[in-house]
Amino acid sequence: MFKKLSKLLLTIVLFFGISSPVLAGNDLVVNCTSSPSNCSVSPTNTPLFSEADVKPGFNFYQSLTVNITDLDEDYCDLTVTADNLIDTSNLASVLISQLSRDGILVKSFTISELSNPTFIETIPNNSSYVYQWKINMDENAGNQYQGQNLSFDIKLNFSCRAQPSSTPTPTPAPSTPTPVVNPTSGVILNELMPGPTDNQEWFEIYNSNPFTVILQNWQYDDIDSGGGNPRPLNITIPAYSFYVVEVGSGYFNNSGGDSVRLIDDSGTQVDIFSYTNYSSSLSWSRQSDNHWCLTDLSKGLANSPCPGGTNPAPTSPPSSSSYSCNDASPSTPVLESAIQQTDGSVLLSWTLATPVTHYLVAYGHTPGNPLYGNPNVGNTTSYTVSGLTAGAQYCFYVRAINGCMPGDASNEICVNASSTIAYLETTPPQSFQSGVLGETTEPEELSQESEVEENGGQVEGVQSNCQNYWLPILYIIAFFINILYLNKQAQKQANKSNSTSVPYLTPLILPAIAFLIDTFMLKSRCCRICTVYCHYFWIGNILSYLIPIYYYKKTK
Repeated sequence: MFKKLSKLLLTIVLFFGISSPVLAGNDLVVNCTSSPSNCSVSPTNTPLFSEADVKPGFNFYQSLTVNITDLDEDYCDLTVTADNLIDTSNLASVLISQLSRDGILVKSFTISELSNPTFIETIPNNSSYVYQWKINMDENAGNQYQGQNLSFDIKLNFSCRAQPSSTPTPTPAPSTPTPVVNPTSGVILNELMPGPTDNQEWFEIYNSNPFTVILQNWQYDDIDSGGGNPRPLNITIPAYSFYVVEVGSGYFNNSGGDSVRLIDDSGTQVDIFSYTNYSSSLSWSRQSDNHWCLTDLSKGLANSPCPGGTNPAPTSPPSSSSYSCNDASPSTPVLESAIQQTDGSVLLSWTLATPVTHYLVAYGHTPGNPLYGNPNVGNTTSYTVSGLTAGAQYCFYVRAINGCMPGDASNEICVNASSTIAYLETTPPQSFQSGVLGETTEPEELSQESEVEENGGQVEGVQSNCQNYWLPILYIIAFFINILYLNKQAQKQANKSNSTSVPYLTPLILPAIAFLIDTFMLKSRCCRICTVYCHYFWIGNILSYLIPIYYYKKTK
């Protein structure tokens, strides 16, 4: 029985938008002394976050300290809720909030999920918990969020009791199983990201038990006898839930492979996974048959399906409980149009698929050969791919995804078919990744990609022959030669008053030769400056003929 229930709602301003900040963000301290009703926030009337020029993949950090002292109760459950939310563009759905304490991720959620009370953790009386609050804009967010704003208040709710409670759920169940401290089974390693592009390495634990587990005095470590010391792990994981442990930068050895190990309170190794290669865009994921493979990232969610083929058996022991993606397969969308703009970007439009949570867009340089994909462009039926070369050939398709279940690829549309214009971009557009296509890929291809990234980051498959550059200026030479030639001809005509002939043919020779050399000998090279200039250089050839003729007729 709980001997007492006390609550306090504290409001902390959290401003987050793509505009100029009104106030600077500050680290905040919440002090609750003697009674849960006697709490204060310092400094007052100050936003926890106030950020401008927010871009996909950017991270922002602030500190939130909670001090609870001299209460009659033994424990307080901390929950947070968003209030006064102003968001006209659904920006909250792509802003990911993470609270960590002592280097361990405590809770991860999107801002939109804060519309309902979100349990953080139980705080003992006479404790001081310092949280690092991180907000990240989803790196796969589309262009529809440009210029948008978001602001809201955060409510902190302290429910204090005589003893710690189980994790609250949004929908009350008829009965809640009693949490188990240090269970003997059902806690397994589930996903590993040893080499992300932001260098913030992490691994994921899954509780396959039908009850909440409390891991006390557990540890995690890399390869046995690898030189580093095990790190403490004291966490609570609800039933059938994931827990992400963020280990920081440089924890895993990615030059020759490494391991991640889970160790219980008795020092017994509960689970282990070892790897010899990695990818900066893919994670090692455990599958329902306990095999591991490189897949699309699924941090804090059910793992993405294995890319196909036979994967090597992991060193981890089989678990008594496994899971797989049970989401319904979406229908296949129809790609209706792909229109390239003057800046090189391509606007894609497609029909609606059902059921669907988001779409994947992929493209390549030739038909039937996709190279790059953006795994999540949102739940929309249009998308603009920026950062491409104007006039070059690109072939696109889309794929509907429902939760963790991808559908079939749509039809393919190529823009600028059979174009020979060279590709100026040396890396894929923002949010596009090599090999992220939502389809089966042979394991050998994944290994090759990982090795390439280990050896310097040069991504294979980008078509660019920029060893030689091209700047069409031959018509300028032809222009000045024609001016000199026709000026001399005008002087000769002045001495022959009865002559009215105009030398039209000779001035045409040099612009024609310049055009043929540029078109058939140099055009395959990379343009030195603006692509539009190199694409329409032939206008200069015409002017190098017409302007000298006009000058001749005016001066003779």
